[in-house]
Amino acid sequence: MSWQHQRYSMHFPRNSLVVLHRNFLDKLYHTALYGTPADLAKIIHKANHVQIKALSEISQNLLAATYPRISKAYLKKLNPYKRIIRQLGSSKTPITTKRKTLLRTNVQHGGLPFLAPLLAPIIGALLSAGIQAAV
Repeated sequence: MSWQHQRYSMHFPRNSLVVLHRNFLDKLYHTALYGTPADLAKIIHKANHVQIKALSEISQNLLAATYPRISKAYLKKLNPYKRIIRQLGSSKTPITTKRKTLLRTNVQHGGLPFLAPLLAPIIGALLSAGIQAAV
């Protein structure tokens, strides 16, 4: 990933899973913010393997510190969920295990409170004009 410094918008490669599944990620983000845990579980349950891999790609990039404008306050919000984010970002974890982890966390915490902050900068960048021109 590269950053364009003029408007601080992210540019993803065309074949990035984040770009290819931006509609799914947008729907997941809005459901995490405004929907019920049952709605969120339904979306995760119906997601195909590639869509779960898109979440995994976001987690990998977050763990690799690929997003340079992440503040300490943002990371502090995600700190209680670092085990889940590491498991999502691991390439050794099977997709079925990642899906079960997301569903189990959804039930235990009454929704996925880490999902909205995890997706927020990505969705913001995808909806910006900069990414639309790159795709």
